[in-house]
Amino acid sequence: MTSVGKLDSVRAAAILGALAWLVFAPPATAPAQAADPIFPLASRVGLVPPAGMTVSKSFLGFEDVAKDAAILVAAQPPAAYAEIEKSLAPEALKKNGITVDSFSLAWNTPEYSSVPDSVLMN
Repeated sequence: MTSVGKLDSVRAAAILGALAWLVFAPPATAPAQAADPIFPLASRVGLVPPAGMTVSKSFLGFEDVAKDAAILVAAQPPAAYAEIEKSLAPEALKKNGITVDSFSLAWNTPEYSSVPDSVLMN
C-alpha cells in the first residue's frame, strides 16, 4: 500500500470514529425534564409544587410550614365555573378587604385559547 493509500485509510478511520462518537456518546448535558406532578391524597388535580412545598397532612393541597405558605387544591364541576369566576374577580375580592396587585386567568391567555374546555376542566 502506498503512503497515499495509508493516509486515506487513516482519514476514513478518523471520520468513522468521529461519527460513531457523535452517534453513541452520551450528551454532555442531559436535556431538561419536567418533574412529575404530585397528586394530594384523593385528588384528581396534581401539580409540581414550588421548592419547599410538600403535600399537606391537614388539608387537600401543599404547604411550606417554614414560610407559612399553602396551595389549596379544589376540584369543582364545570357548572360551578361562572360563580367561582365572579367571586374571584378583583372587585368582589376588594369587598372582602383583599387588594389584588395583578390578575389574570390562565385559560384567558393566548396559549390556552385553543385548548377545549373539557381539557381544562378535567
